[in-house]
Amino acid sequence: MKPLALVHASYLAEIDRWLGGLGLETGPIYARTGLPRGHVREDPDFFVPTRLAFEFCAEAERLSGCPDLGWDAGGSVDLSRLPAFVDARERSGDVGTFLGELSDELRGDTNRMPVWLRPMPDGAAFCFGLSVGRDAPGSSFVEQHDVHLFLRSMRQALGGEWMPSTVRWSRTRREALERLERELPGVAFDRGSH
Repeated sequence: MKPLALVHASYLAEIDRWLGGLGLETGPIYARTGLPRGHVREDPDFFVPTRLAFEFCAEAERLSGCPDLGWDAGGSVDLSRLPAFVDARERSGDVGTFLGELSDELRGDTNRMPVWLRPMPDGAAFCFGLSVGRDAPGSSFVEQHDVHLFLRSMRQALGGEWMPSTVRWSRTRREALERLERELPGVAFDRGSH
């Protein structure tokens, strides 16, 4: 039997708060996915099945009608409420240490989402995998969300307007990519396989 993939509920709690601020009622999303609203919102140590977290994101995207909602969510949630980002920042004095700590923290927050640093000739690649299929509902939202969270955390660590040289999109829907290319001017886009 395959182990159940889990994710820390704090990520969904932040998305829930942000959606509520937009005026989107999240009750129907919880009802449709079967996620326990009270635990997600109030229990800082609660984990939810990754599949249901993805379904939550897919349903939010569907109700909003916005294919790039994940990008907006990743740009709007409060990083200080996400334990992995807070803990990594507190334990690191430089960017290299921050990336290593963030990789370790994210592996602790998601038991089946690989996160790793890959050395490159001109720097390093921060990579993450998802425990659901490439076309699984919610995977476009999650990829956009996570890339934007990472961009924001790097800008906090480095200051200013840091930009990655390349973003490899493997799950983001085509209708969202045009906006994302405008949001990340000068960044090479690659629709790679990882």
